[in-house]
Amino acid sequence: MLHLIHRALLATPLTRRLHRKSLVYIKQSLGYSDPYDDIEAVVQSTKPSAILDIGSHIGKTIHRMSEFRGHTPIHGFEPTPDSFKKLKKRFQKDRLVSVHQLALSDRTGTCIIQCNKNEQTNSLLQNGCGNNEILAEATRNVGTVEVPTMTLDQWFFESGIHGGIVIKCDVQGAEGLMLAGAEKVFSSNVYAFYSEAQIAPMYEEQIAFHELNRRLTTDFDFSLANIYPCFRDQSGRALQTDALWIRNDKF
Repeated sequence: MLHLIHRALLATPLTRRLHRKSLVYIKQSLGYSDPYDDIEAVVQSTKPSAILDIGSHIGKTIHRMSEFRGHTPIHGFEPTPDSFKKLKKRFQKDRLVSVHQLALSDRTGTCIIQCNKNEQTNSLLQNGCGNNEILAEATRNVGTVEVPTMTLDQWFFESGIHGGIVIKCDVQGAEGLMLAGAEKVFSSNVYAFYSEAQIAPMYEEQIAFHELNRRLTTDFDFSLANIYPCFRDQSGRALQTDALWIRNDKF
């Protein structure tokens, strides 16, 4: 019954906004942080020139961020052709959302993406022992496809965006590849970075959480603002988490 009430309250813009605010109050009272609440606070505080959703799939995150973006444009990046078609159709009437069929990586050109049974686990990287042993069915490879790639540095400086950006990233272990092609942007333009991060060895050649945190806090002067509940296996071992980093000179 509570689930049905929750869905009903989210069905219209007026009740959705009031319901969201009520949930924020309840969660804060219980000491629980929701990443979307934190991202909304970052956007309201820093007033970025754009929000980037790297690894958009079919746009769930874009839809959620559209509720608090104001007039801030959102750019979504999804390389997998089938998912990109759905993403493009979903936001074709939203003038503040632009979608790009690109994998943001360490070089500009093309690469092969691994397509898995659960398409949300598609990755530029091969499955590692974590996926093969723990999430074997969901991450079972069903094919590959060649996709266009570009560095974030090149895309950003060709985009015409001036000022700071807030990034959400979900690229299934390939965060290191994205970061390798984004050093100029992270050095000067990224205000906050919210990303999935791997704890267990889920993908081959992945960047693990501790190394991602080291690079952001050492090379780019970010601080780790929050770590959200981990995704765990049946025995309780942490596999993946989401985390938010913020730029020190902006907070």
